[in-house]
Amino acid sequence: MMRLKRFDVGIWYDYPPVPGVRLKIKPMNRKDVLDFRAGVKHKLSVQVGDKSQIIDDYNEADFTWKVFINCLEDWEGIVTDEQGTKARYEDIFNNDDLREFFFSKANESYQAEEKKIGEELKNSGASQSG
Repeated sequence: MMRLKRFDVGIWYDYPPVPGVRLKIKPMNRKDVLDFRAGVKHKLSVQVGDKSQIIDDYNEADFTWKVFINCLEDWEGIVTDEQGTKARYEDIFNNDDLREFFFSKANESYQAEEKKIGEELKNSGASQSG
């Protein structure tokens, strides 16, 4: 039996510099990446020599934001004021250290899931029979 859908389960990661801070990160999947890319694609006119050429261009900031809000499922221990107001996506994204930690762990999760799926495909009956 082959089970491929795994990318819907978030994993909690402790943020080492600050005890009690954790991020729950869901790994990306290839379909999401392609969908997000398509959603931020636009046409751009560029000058090539004496001719104008239309090319596809991508808004990397929008793409990065879509990945972030899709994969960050929850967080603990991050507040914005003395009253303990829970941080918003924007607050975490705008913190360079948290954003870097998030993307590092999101990529790590993605690679681990891709490896598991690759192993399952390699070991499945379908790949062994032909």
